[in-house]
Amino acid sequence: MKFVRSILFALILLPLVAGAQAPTSQRGIGPFTLQARNGSAEVRLVRLDRDMLWVDQQTRDGRYVEVGVPRANIISITVPPIAVLEAARRASTTQQIAQVEQPLRRVVDTLRVYRDLPGIPFYDAELILGRMLMTQGRDTESLNALSDVVANSKDPAFQQEANLRKGLILARQGKNEEALTILENISFPEDDPLLTDDLYFARANAKAAVGRHRDALMDFFYPVVFAPTINRAEPRALFAALPSLVAIDDWISVARTLDVLHAEFGKEPETEKADEWARQYQKQLGIEQSYQVPGS
Repeated sequence: MKFVRSILFALILLPLVAGAQAPTSQRGIGPFTLQARNGSAEVRLVRLDRDMLWVDQQTRDGRYVEVGVPRANIISITVPPIAVLEAARRASTTQQIAQVEQPLRRVVDTLRVYRDLPGIPFYDAELILGRMLMTQGRDTESLNALSDVVANSKDPAFQQEANLRKGLILARQGKNEEALTILENISFPEDDPLLTDDLYFARANAKAAVGRHRDALMDFFYPVVFAPTINRAEPRALFAALPSLVAIDDWISVARTLDVLHAEFGKEPETEKADEWARQYQKQLGIEQSYQVPGS
């Protein structure tokens, strides 16, 4: 024990508990830089007990010593960039996502036991996984990952994005009241216009579904005013707003909306859908001379 303690002292390692000598081959995950109250060292994480993190520390003669670090003494663990996380963050096509999904899941599973140690990027990895699954329409799996980030991450940025995406999925699933509980009580990101457009659109649809049509119209048209070219915001919002305009009995706006779709988005699929939708309201729209239902 004295020999082990002398090694640890020479390596500037804080008051630690030395365990049995570890095998000469590498174990665990790492190497990471462990910063504790009395110093730092490069270590590999071996296991985590309730109040003690066990690591392998390489000595000057190449051997490994298993050392126990009280969790209360840990300031941070610096993890170098993980290639799988960077690849998953950039993955956008179906093929790219398929290639990186299983390696990403292995990273998530490996880091899970160390999730609450400062500096371990578990929640970053889990958020990336939730985002990827959401892109593929795998809502249940995505919701599980995102809900865990919301409930347990200590990082406000991770929590916010996970909660926003959770709200999107709930709206997509038709769980409108649950979605609105989230989407009406959280700020939308200013630095991600695509996500923000989707959030306004999802919140608008959820409000319309529960009968809050005037509120819904405000959300439908916000992206049209401030970011009309993002994510085809204008034609999809104009078409989606039509039922809410009918619900508030604003036939003038219905007719004008249809006019705009024809004048500016004549070749867009939303305009064709709007024409089909409008056929059920020929009598009401006939009063408005600014619009005639094509083919009627």
